[in-house]
Amino acid sequence: MAKGMERRSLKAQETKRKLMEKAVELIGQRGYSGVSVSQICAACGVSKGTYYVYYNSKEDIVYYLASEFNETLYQRLNEELDYENAQSARQLYQHYVEIYVDQVIQYGRMFSRAYQEGMLRTGISQEQSRSDLPEEHISRIIDFGIQTGEFRPDVDKAAFWEQLTITKLGSNYAWSIEESVDAQHQRERALRWLGSLELFLLKR
Repeated sequence: MAKGMERRSLKAQETKRKLMEKAVELIGQRGYSGVSVSQICAACGVSKGTYYVYYNSKEDIVYYLASEFNETLYQRLNEELDYENAQSARQLYQHYVEIYVDQVIQYGRMFSRAYQEGMLRTGISQEQSRSDLPEEHISRIIDFGIQTGEFRPDVDKAAFWEQLTITKLGSNYAWSIEESVDAQHQRERALRWLGSLELFLLKR
């Protein structure tokens, strides 16, 4: 009985993941408004009823994509940012940028395209996307930099996070529409763009 339940659970997880991955592929190809739940289901060979077992709407796919990305990023930041042994806040910030960019590259261009299109069309909130999770680390890095004297004491953390978010979205959008740009070029460009925002934190 237990093994049977475990198999059903694994199959359910596989189906949910398959629907999400196919949605990413289709949205990346056709745009968010150009893809319907019926098309996603047809591409996966499942009924619409099956889709609604796992998701309440097409928008749920975007919420799931965003929240999964940010929760995974948050976990990586927790594991890889070593505040106790950090040489400087600047080092921590650059490491944050590297972790973020590498995760974007790992998820791939199609994910980035679907994410951008979905965010634009649904107006997803910070709570739905869980972007508040990685923001915690930026706040902590800024506090660390103020304490060490590297960063200005009057840094507006909310304004900096907004600027960082806009730059992230711009970098990812550029990659999502530029077929000729490979992953390595995108990585170098994104590191340069996001890394340069450190200038807004430094003492003048």
